[in-house]
Amino acid sequence: MITRAPVSGKAKTRLAAEIGNFHAAEVARSLFLDTIRKLNMLEVCPKVILLTEPLDQRLSGLVKEDGWKEIIQSSCDFSGKMVEAFMGTGMRDRPVLLSVSDAPFFDDVKVASAVTRAKLGEAFIGPSPDGGFNMVCFRPALAQDAFDGVAWSTSYVLSSVLRNLSKAGYNVNVLDAWPDLDDLGFFESLSDDSIQRMISSAPQTMKALKGALRGRTDLRPSLRFFTSPAWNGL
Repeated sequence: MITRAPVSGKAKTRLAAEIGNFHAAEVARSLFLDTIRKLNMLEVCPKVILLTEPLDQRLSGLVKEDGWKEIIQSSCDFSGKMVEAFMGTGMRDRPVLLSVSDAPFFDDVKVASAVTRAKLGEAFIGPSPDGGFNMVCFRPALAQDAFDGVAWSTSYVLSSVLRNLSKAGYNVNVLDAWPDLDDLGFFESLSDDSIQRMISSAPQTMKALKGALRGRTDLRPSLRFFTSPAWNGL
């Protein structure tokens, strides 16, 4: 996993502009824990977290109990950081799964199936709606080629990595896209069914958001579901 430590004032800065630094850090922390929980259910080993700075003592203890190894990112460019995440596992010829920490809303069954196929020599990638990706899995020996020339933070990230993996000879399984959570606009176009699935998929995250918005009277109509009775059990 590649992530930024959930520190107030540094984590989820776009979301912080809407709910404040403290609550944004709590949401980031919850996203991290929901993602760890879901990744722990996959048969992927070893497990590495590439961080901008060390986790706090409590979080660090939790992830170490689950067998995760923490590595602090170097100062290289982002392509270099991605290669570093793959090579940090110590693996070369077995597939490694790389995930972001703020998108735990993936379909467990479909990802587990893709991991099985990756063990047979395929690669897979889980797109995000903005043209990037939330998850990718392939053999680390080709990591340098996979991320070569990628224009990060643009809508061309996904297509660039797909092109690179195809050139490297991979059959790439592209999963259905799932969102990451950067701001409250994330919820604008979601159906009630989608939101219920998100509650099931990332309960800690959704509970943190509910707490952040409790008592707010200035919410846009499309966000007022956070204050509805349907959330009472969360």
